[in-house]
Amino acid sequence: MKKFMKWIPLLVLLLVLVAVTLGLLGISPAFVGGFGTLIGALIGLWIANTVTERKKRRDPNRFKQQEILEKDERHVHIREKAGNVAGAVTVISLLVAVIFFTALHHDLVSLVILIVLVIYFAAFFAAQAYFNRKM
Repeated sequence: MKKFMKWIPLLVLLLVLVAVTLGLLGISPAFVGGFGTLIGALIGLWIANTVTERKKRRDPNRFKQQEILEKDERHVHIREKAGNVAGAVTVISLLVAVIFFTALHHDLVSLVILIVLVIYFAAFFAAQAYFNRKM
């Protein structure tokens, strides 16, 4: 990850140049806006990583203790449970959205959401099969 972080400022500059070029060429503003979102996310990732690295250098013992706590079995199970609940809530909300958009006769939106749900379940069952064999 550290090697990737070194290249983020250059990548951001490249993406800004691509976005400006696309904007000047008259490409869809939504497409250019997508580049803006990607640029913002990369800048945020770079800043967060830089701040974390500086704090880690100032107080390495604190980060060692935090790492030990993160790997604690109880905390791992709590995070897994929270992830399971969040996944279930996401699936239920997407199903409600499908029903809502189908009732409003927005079939394309419903189809896109259904495709996302199919991808989610395919990934879920593939991961489950993989981990059943691995563990």
